[in-house]
Amino acid sequence: MSETETLSTPAPDPGSPAGATPEHTPGETSTPPPLHAHPEFKDRIEQAKRAGARDLLATLGFAGVDTPDGLAKAQEDLSGLVEFARQQRDATLTAEQKLAEQIAALTSERDQAAAERDRLTQVAEQARQDLDALKVDQLRVAAVETAATGAGAARPGDVVMWARSHRPSEFGQVLGEDQAVHAERVQALIAACVEARPEWFAARTPGSPSHAGAKALSAPPVAEQQKELARQTVRRGMR
Repeated sequence: MSETETLSTPAPDPGSPAGATPEHTPGETSTPPPLHAHPEFKDRIEQAKRAGARDLLATLGFAGVDTPDGLAKAQEDLSGLVEFARQQRDATLTAEQKLAEQIAALTSERDQAAAERDRLTQVAEQARQDLDALKVDQLRVAAVETAATGAGAARPGDVVMWARSHRPSEFGQVLGEDQAVHAERVQALIAACVEARPEWFAARTPGSPSHAGAKALSAPPVAEQQKELARQTVRRGMR
């Protein structure tokens, strides 16, 4: 190395660490303190709150919010309005709930009434069918009793009971679909009963047809049977 190069090289400062600069000394920091630790932080926050409250209250139409008393009065009035609105909302909700309960109750009553109506309709229809069946049965009974009386039966009702028990199918066919009496079927029933129970039929007086051989007696004409049947039906309806 030449003498010129040795003289031009600066010697390091023995009091400073190698690589250090005067602006950044090891161990020292330049971070500022946190914002909330600033002595004016709370005051500025309170001022900002009051300013925001004034702006809001002024926008809502409150006057005199520039003074502390006016601001407090406006805040109190606003609180009252909010409470009143809450009460109105609760009252509205309560009224809606009551209305909903009334609607539910009325709906339930309507459904129950509809179900009861349907049930009564079925009952009425069944009663109508039973009444029609009873009327038809009374016509059969009247036809058989009339024919049994004409044949000399002491108790025509017994002949009807015998026909129900021993000839149910034939008894059911005494009337046609048009509810007209089939005289030949009635006479067949009477003949069968005379054959099975001849003692039920009174002996004929001289000159009258005999029961000999348990043969069927001649029945009154059809027109007379129908007249007698009509008379008995009317009598039953008047009881």
